[in-house]
Amino acid sequence: MMPGLQEQALWDAEIYQIEQTDPVVGGPPNLAQGQGITNVPHQALANRTAWLKAQLQQLQNASLTQADLDAAIAALIGGAPAALDTLNELAAAFGDNPNFAATVTQSLTDKLSEADVNSGAIDGRFYRKDEWSGGFGATGWQRFPSGLIMQWGASATASNYTYITFPLAFPNGCRSVIATHDFVTYATNVHLVMMAGAITNTQAVFRGNMNGDANSTGQLSSAPFWWLAIGD
Repeated sequence: MMPGLQEQALWDAEIYQIEQTDPVVGGPPNLAQGQGITNVPHQALANRTAWLKAQLQQLQNASLTQADLDAAIAALIGGAPAALDTLNELAAAFGDNPNFAATVTQSLTDKLSEADVNSGAIDGRFYRKDEWSGGFGATGWQRFPSGLIMQWGASATASNYTYITFPLAFPNGCRSVIATHDFVTYATNVHLVMMAGAITNTQAVFRGNMNGDANSTGQLSSAPFWWLAIGD
């Protein structure tokens, strides 16, 4: 009985092709030494077969349990919430959009940049931060996005006229000025009445008159009052 090829569990990189010039020689194959040339490709096929058989045997011996499968699945999903632990749920979360990454990238590209906001290259739904500027305190002002400007302050009446300079000059004009005094009765049935006049973009003039039941009783000095001006 002739001996068979000695198989090895190896995955040979290639199967040798016998050339027309190769001698037909049997025996143990050794291509490097030119021995058993006829058996060289058979040896490579036998080695590959032995390697495949060994791999199948390892799979058969693995004997995976349900617990092993559960652990492998848990490791795969990495503790994801129940609503996102399947591929279908993940796809739904992305809006079933196969180009989700490109969509998000485009959305980021379309967003307003800080330069757009500061330059005013925006539509009417937004306003630049400098359009909400203001100065706050006992005397102050506030500019609104519409262009309206509100200014306020406190002062006291002089013996004749009290001149108030606005903290900020109105670019187009002052539209209204009002003043209110400290609620004090200076004499029986006599009260202070504040009057404003000579209004410009930068100032207003106030005068406090003492009014009684019948007629004005004259001006009053050193009476505290608060004023409010509105313009644009």
